[in-house]
Amino acid sequence: MERLDALQEQLSKLPGIGPRQARRLAFYLLQVSNDQIDQLSTAIDRARETRYHCTTCNRLFFLSNSHRDVNRCQTCSDTSRDHTKLMLVARQADFEQIERSGVWNGRYFILGKLVRLSDKSPLERLPIALLSKQLEQFDMAEVVIAFPVNPEGENTSYVISDYVRNNPATKDLTITYLARGLSVGSEIEYSDNETIEQAIENRR
Repeated sequence: MERLDALQEQLSKLPGIGPRQARRLAFYLLQVSNDQIDQLSTAIDRARETRYHCTTCNRLFFLSNSHRDVNRCQTCSDTSRDHTKLMLVARQADFEQIERSGVWNGRYFILGKLVRLSDKSPLERLPIALLSKQLEQFDMAEVVIAFPVNPEGENTSYVISDYVRNNPATKDLTITYLARGLSVGSEIEYSDNETIEQAIENRR
């Protein structure tokens, strides 16, 4: 049982996976064929080998036949996007959901994490240096904060807003927030396109 418990513990570290789900996944992985496990392992290894990290928006991406730049993702390389507007999101899944909606044509920045109220040095946990570089590199007019409507999201919104307003290079930027078409406690990645569109169009 110790080995099963160890497997469950590792699986429970995956996003959105609780103890019960981790237990079910552990039993599933132990019952499938070795070929299936090998295929899963190979798929993970290949994905990790071909991933790249965008030095502009801080997200992971993969190359394609039409995009071979290993430093900038396809979205950041798109010259047709509005470079005066930047949307900050917490996770890559949030970026993908908003991009699928087709509503936003500005730039993005993925924080990769949120900060808790108990964090003593929140800015040290965030990729602030990379964010500052993008804010200063482009002629930004507006920063849209699109974090989950929960305590961590609200706290991170406050931390980022305070940083932007007190930074001499960015203090004149307009900071807006998604409208409350997103219900309290909701996650952006699970919101439908219409809800996202209303939240963006009515941002304040």
